[in-house]
Amino acid sequence: MDEMQNDLKDPTDYDGLWAARAAFYGLSPEFAPREPTIIADGECIRLTPSFKGGGRFDDRLQRVPVHSVRDLKRLIGTPDEVIRLHGCGCDDLPAESVPVNFKSLDELDAEQHKALYTASRAFLHGDSTRVAHFESPLNRAFELDQRRFVGVLWLQDLIVERNATVTLGGAANVALFRRIIIKRNGRLRLERSIKIDCVSIEGEGFLNSKIFPRDSIANAVRDSIR
Repeated sequence: MDEMQNDLKDPTDYDGLWAARAAFYGLSPEFAPREPTIIADGECIRLTPSFKGGGRFDDRLQRVPVHSVRDLKRLIGTPDEVIRLHGCGCDDLPAESVPVNFKSLDELDAEQHKALYTASRAFLHGDSTRVAHFESPLNRAFELDQRRFVGVLWLQDLIVERNATVTLGGAANVALFRRIIIKRNGRLRLERSIKIDCVSIEGEGFLNSKIFPRDSIANAVRDSIR
């Protein structure tokens, strides 16, 4: 009987894999959340943490430093190998060239601004090798921006009970969980594109959510070149 029960146990090392994902973002295990976040039956809540503090989940929002546009792709973008494997990505490539050593974004004309924005989308959420020649000007734009970090909302398990809805947003660029469990008629919504990183997802109540978001650029690059 004991052997049968052992065979039925989930062999997944959730804690070990979760710790590895946290380490990927440079998060320390000693600060790991210990309790699940449970959205009760029929409840509708918004997980919209802020760096200002004072909110329910603000203390779970971590600043993860970003040092370059390639580092940004590693943290929130779509891996090149995923793009190559599935044949998806950003097909819109910039036509205009952009100088490398500009001192201010104001030096760029409208077409160069557009090219830089298009290149950032293609680099982060497409095959970066196709726009590798834009890496230096993208890094320059990144250097000129004051925000050089991404927000990681770090929670343990997210359990969405029946008929409940949870909306993710706020200052989070990444939502990091151990497990996500969505029960019957439960819903997980995103205010905008957020990378959802977790060991496992159970349930089908996802609306406009993407494991590798393609339509958002982290504020560090996006806001500075729009």
